[in-house]
Amino acid sequence: MKCAVCNVGTRGDLQPLIALGLGLQKKGWDVVVISEERIRPLVEEFALEFRSIAGDSTGIIFEQEYAEMLAKGKLMAMMQETQKRKATWYEQFLTDLVDKTKDIQMIISGPLVYSETYCVAEKLGVPWIPVLYGPLYPTAEFPNSFVMESNWFGWLNLFTYNFLFWALWMQEGGQINSFREKLGLSPLQVRRGMMTLIEEKQLLVIGGFHEVIIPQPKAPADWPESFFFPNFFFVPDTPADAVPSSLKSFLAQAGSRPVVYLGLGSMPAPRPQELVSLAEAIVEKLEVSAVLCAGWSDISFKSQDTEQRILVTKSAPHDFLLPRCRVLLHHAGAGTCAAALRAGVPSVCLPVMLDQPNNAKNLTRLGVATPPILFQDVAAGVDRVVESVKTALESSEMRAKAEAIAGRIRESDGVSRAIERPIPFDFLVEGEFLRSSISSYLEAHKLSSEKVLKLEFVLALREPEQSTVDETPDWIASVVPLQGYPSSWFAAVSYDGTLRVYENSEARVTSRLSDAGLAAVAALPVDNGRGSHLVAAGLDGSLRCCSLRHDGASSAAAGKVAERRGATVPQALQAAAISEDGTMLAGAGWSSQVYVWNADDELFAPPSKEGPKRKATAQPEAPPKFCLGGHSQVVTALSFGAKEKFPFTLLSASWDCSLRVWDIAAASCVCNWPTARAVTSFSSNPAMPPQMATSHEDGHVSLWDVRAPPHAGAVHGTQLIPGWELGYAVLETRMAFSRWEGVFEGCKSNLAVAAKLMPKGQEISFSTILEIELRLRKGWLQNRSLDVSLPRLPVPALPCSCLRLSRRIVAWHHRLPGVDRESASLASDGDPNL
Repeated sequence: MKCAVCNVGTRGDLQPLIALGLGLQKKGWDVVVISEERIRPLVEEFALEFRSIAGDSTGIIFEQEYAEMLAKGKLMAMMQETQKRKATWYEQFLTDLVDKTKDIQMIISGPLVYSETYCVAEKLGVPWIPVLYGPLYPTAEFPNSFVMESNWFGWLNLFTYNFLFWALWMQEGGQINSFREKLGLSPLQVRRGMMTLIEEKQLLVIGGFHEVIIPQPKAPADWPESFFFPNFFFVPDTPADAVPSSLKSFLAQAGSRPVVYLGLGSMPAPRPQELVSLAEAIVEKLEVSAVLCAGWSDISFKSQDTEQRILVTKSAPHDFLLPRCRVLLHHAGAGTCAAALRAGVPSVCLPVMLDQPNNAKNLTRLGVATPPILFQDVAAGVDRVVESVKTALESSEMRAKAEAIAGRIRESDGVSRAIERPIPFDFLVEGEFLRSSISSYLEAHKLSSEKVLKLEFVLALREPEQSTVDETPDWIASVVPLQGYPSSWFAAVSYDGTLRVYENSEARVTSRLSDAGLAAVAALPVDNGRGSHLVAAGLDGSLRCCSLRHDGASSAAAGKVAERRGATVPQALQAAAISEDGTMLAGAGWSSQVYVWNADDELFAPPSKEGPKRKATAQPEAPPKFCLGGHSQVVTALSFGAKEKFPFTLLSASWDCSLRVWDIAAASCVCNWPTARAVTSFSSNPAMPPQMATSHEDGHVSLWDVRAPPHAGAVHGTQLIPGWELGYAVLETRMAFSRWEGVFEGCKSNLAVAAKLMPKGQEISFSTILEIELRLRKGWLQNRSLDVSLPRLPVPALPCSCLRLSRRIVAWHHRLPGVDRESASLASDGDPNL
């Protein structure tokens, strides 16, 4: 089997792919490297087969005229000239690419040739695997650093990725579709080029980087499982006999004197003599030795005074040299940054162009480099560079951080993890999951072995991992995340009237809110996520209100408890809600009425040092502002509309098989949708309120687009408008499992199922609840209903509003990373007799 690794550019653009190719070669693959002629010496150095294609995408940077442009920062002029030159050889490049891949069974592509290699792979009908060299997969949690540095908010962060991919496709889309036409392929109708296809088809993408360079503590929750980033890809260590003897001798002669590395990797120095002058200044002022690695730069060392303390070499093995240095001065290319992080040595970055300034800032953010200095500013700022080297030499903190990060990177081999990662699949026969061998399937369905079967496969559902968070003395009624999504903090209320606040698996606050049981809880994040306003529905007909502080484990606390009542004769409340701006509260339950109160600061007094007090500080007899009547049975769920689009809207659901929308300002019902089943709970899309999900007593979850007219085909189903640019939504079904400690001891039962329809680009990760993600493509769910319970069971919680008959909070982690089918069924393993 032949595998081709393809990319163009400099050594840094090809060497990670060569490392991956060497790993595949060990696994028995015949590996071919396809690139420009300039790369041939690099490939032959590692004894891989090389196939040359037309082009010289980086040749311009080695010409003196354009090297001066580079030195002056005139990148746009260089890029324009590069495009002009590309036009002279691009057609031959495409022809060569097709010709050199005719015997290939798999293509691994670098970022600079994604579109071209994808078209060739599609024509050949072989797998295509793109490789990313950094955390550049679209996410709403932080921006694309090439476009914007500041982290603002979700949709804008996501826009920075979409804009860049759109701009690249606008530049190359016409040429790519012309190429596809020559290959006999249909044109691509995509807005963001290859990224559109990668997301829609959920293609495997390998990230050749370590999670340490992600600009936040955890990987984004909205990155799909098909994006796999095992570690940096390094070529095998250099054998001892392959290290230049001159380098070994120089390091031995340096003795205890610190050694400083200075080089621009495979980048040519725009002004080579500046490297020499800089090396001389560093050696003279700091009493160190220096290794000056010229890369592809044509430089000569003229000074005789410092000859004994400076070694000039065309290249040096990073794995051998860098760990033996005390400071690294480099251009912050992706490959050199990876080598520097693995070496555990502080850096001083002199970026030249493209991704290098951003890479340099990342090293500074990690605390392993001084603030970057553009190479074009070095000539006028030699003293500044020398001072930065001195800082890096003397900073024990910087060295400690560098060594800690190096330890993390050395824990695993990125190439091995990328190649050996098992990818389990589930198989479908004629649209049904195959739960046995094919022979057993044929026998069970009385089919001949000559029958032609349609087989499909999707990524398999992983084995769930269970971890018990806490056991409580009474049944848990409701669970709510704090701080928004995703959240490590959550609160639970139970039928003994107690509130418990958790951080991950640790209980931080326990507060008795009521002598009566609590049936539901809602929370509003405040103070930038460091606190919450909490509202709980009581079985005595009251709403219990308090504030929470959860900015740290030691300072977590609950405030005084305030009370609101909704009727002269109390009847149990089953639902509670708080508006997005915290100015209104709502409660409803067995009286069939919905009560709305104004909220004020008195209701949510901040926690005091004395701890929580149960005595109500607000007058419990304060009447509701509105009593909304219309439901004929118990109201089970409430939710306020988003303030930006629906500021005076309240939604309610009931056992009377209806879903109602209330205009609070007019105190009237404006919409009433029949659901054909009693509604046990519902959730509305927080960014797009017209999308809703409802759960029902018979185990169904129905999805709604309330802008669509009623349809007779499936009155309980969903109608996602096919022409609407939905992109995708995520239906997250949460299931909490527990054991009944009495008669049914040992019988694992599904006690709660919840669903949440989230906006485009967001996928929830809530650590206490089982997650099953189901991607809903644009319009395919029209007129369908999801059956989430086989056999039939009630769905009492959506999302997590009522974990009934359980005294244990259990964490389950589960994902279904790829489902792209005409219909789907989510099933629980519950006991119908419970």
